[in-house]
Amino acid sequence: ENLGDMFSGLMQRIAFPTVTVAGNVAKGIPAALVYSVVVILSSYFFIVEQDKIRDFVKKIMPKSMDSYLYLFRKDLKNLIGGYFLAQFRIMFVVAAILAVGFIILGVRYGVLLAILIAVLDFLPLFGTGTALFPWALVKLLSGEAAFAAGLILLYVLTQVVRQIIQPKIVGDSMG
Repeated sequence: ENLGDMFSGLMQRIAFPTVTVAGNVAKGIPAALVYSVVVILSSYFFIVEQDKIRDFVKKIMPKSMDSYLYLFRKDLKNLIGGYFLAQFRIMFVVAAILAVGFIILGVRYGVLLAILIAVLDFLPLFGTGTALFPWALVKLLSGEAAFAAGLILLYVLTQVVRQIIQPKIVGDSMG
């Protein structure tokens, strides 16, 4: 009876925060949909009215700013383009390291997984650890400690190589 009461109390403590979080998520869905529609519509209108907006800005801006803005826009395009080019190069290096590591570990479809994880690594707030750590944890819990250690070693290797090559590649690409 005590065990049943303790289990019931534990379930109530676990369920209450979960229900609260689910309720907050459900309450936020309409606002997220409204924000999404507003962002899409405003983006569309800015694209459609781009020429009118540019003409209006040119009309109210001093003529001495024209050459400065031209150079600024040109440099900004070079910087952003160079940064993305550098990130793509780093992504290919990470994909190559992962592919070799997966082949050594005997992972089925290792090259495809390496490419997908490298794309995940390219995205902000994500990285190779987003895929490799849970995978290593599952393998460790299933008794494959050597495979899990190989995945963690692969993660460490990709991060060390990334930290070594990133300043050089980004610097060269962005000027």
